[in-house]
Amino acid sequence: MGKLTSLHSWRKSSYTNCFEYTEKNGFEDPFSALPFDCYREQLLLPGQRHSDSLALNLPRSITNKVFKGGLSALSPEDRALLPPYFHRGNDKYYQRFRENILGTGQHGPISEETIDNMFWAQSLWDETMAWTASQYMQRQPHAILVILVGDFHAQYGGGLPAQLKSRGTLRVHTVSQMAMAQASMDEMKEAAAPHLQYGERADLTIITNVQ
Repeated sequence: MGKLTSLHSWRKSSYTNCFEYTEKNGFEDPFSALPFDCYREQLLLPGQRHSDSLALNLPRSITNKVFKGGLSALSPEDRALLPPYFHRGNDKYYQRFRENILGTGQHGPISEETIDNMFWAQSLWDETMAWTASQYMQRQPHAILVILVGDFHAQYGGGLPAQLKSRGTLRVHTVSQMAMAQASMDEMKEAAAPHLQYGERADLTIITNVQ
């Protein structure tokens, strides 16, 4: 595991603000989180409309433990914060995840054990969001809940949408955004077309081609 210590910066943003993140194509790096100001206005909007903002995710301290040492690294106190009946994401989601991690080629060799730990952390992230969201919808059955999450979590119906449905949230709609600087119409159509293995990217795909 010594060669992989640089991966422990996963999910920390290397960009100071959202403009820099966008200009430098930070969305292409799966190990870098969005700076907070990318979410700031969306977080404040519900309060301006007499609605709620929800924190759906697990504490980062727990996902970091799983990322570094697997589920066995969690203490009983940590496990008490996990959602009931949690499980890993499905096989197709894992395959996409693995391909994405190995495909970057920017962090050196990665062991299968590390990829497995990372996927468990990803799965617990999805599971906790789905559990918290499902609990809210049970309390507010007529509400519309919009979940802002990294695109990978929602693509092709895997990850978060699958976990939401497994916990009884049946009306789930996904929107995927793609940035393709100066792309032609044919290139954008090709990007939005169903994947041969994974199917439709989302219920609605939005592509911007402005540099």
